[in-house]
Amino acid sequence: MNYDVVICTFNGEHHIAEQLDSILNQAIPPAHIIVSDDGSADATCALVTQRAEVCATPVTLLQGPKQGINQNLLFALGHTQSPYVLIADQDDVWLDNKSTLFSQQMQHDTTPHLIFSDAWIWQPPATPVQTLWQLDQLDPGNIHKPQRLAFHNCVQGASAALNRALIDKLLYHPNMVMYDWWIALLAATQGRVSIINTPTLHYRQHRAAQLGSQSLRHNGQSYWQSRRSKIQASRAIIQQAAAFGDTYKTQLTTHDRAFFTGLSHALKGGYWQKIKFLVTQRPYRKNPIRTATLWLAILSTGPVT
Repeated sequence: MNYDVVICTFNGEHHIAEQLDSILNQAIPPAHIIVSDDGSADATCALVTQRAEVCATPVTLLQGPKQGINQNLLFALGHTQSPYVLIADQDDVWLDNKSTLFSQQMQHDTTPHLIFSDAWIWQPPATPVQTLWQLDQLDPGNIHKPQRLAFHNCVQGASAALNRALIDKLLYHPNMVMYDWWIALLAATQGRVSIINTPTLHYRQHRAAQLGSQSLRHNGQSYWQSRRSKIQASRAIIQQAAAFGDTYKTQLTTHDRAFFTGLSHALKGGYWQKIKFLVTQRPYRKNPIRTATLWLAILSTGPVT
């Protein structure tokens, strides 16, 4: 089955050529590659153009909306046409079997469908020894538990593929923390999910990366810096979950609607309404410490705008 690839770029001149080559050399090459550049000031666009001039696969270079990674990704998806779309980061490298493993999961289906895999954590020149799921203690099974997924994402965008029905349901919200989390919630509550239990790419970690492993991101922070950043992250996460419920409430099951809209109402309400939500829904995030931070963030968060 045909698939497109979208890559969102920003000052990615050091690695974009290697990533493009790893995609173009797949056993099952993409029908089309869409690169949406969000205002690079380096040679990223020139390098993409050079590859486009010599490769057999059509490569389209777009000028992104320059409003951040989430809007750039949705913008790029709007220019795809194939039944499935694989998302790629500008600085990763696909393993040779990625397109084969993902293609085996693709189906002719009008139901929203998400496919995702693990990834090797890569800090070149070292050989990868640990996967993203291992390092960040991600449970891919959370994809089948929307109330867990709401507070602990398990889907990495660069390891994901979406079918056309899932793309058509995507709606932007300013409280979206990360597009991959939003897409995961959408697939978990309204679609179907396939999990590939093996890494399909090298997930490069470096200082210039726009994204990266959560565990590595907190390295070098003091205890109190780490605590503050995690409380801030928890507040953003609960606002995203509430926004998701508000955006899709008419399309959710009764059970999921009670949870997501209950969170939204609690955040807009007073202290005792928040306590009621915590006691009845008992939200959980990763481990007891993260859960306590989440509960504190819910109790201290004001109305969602």
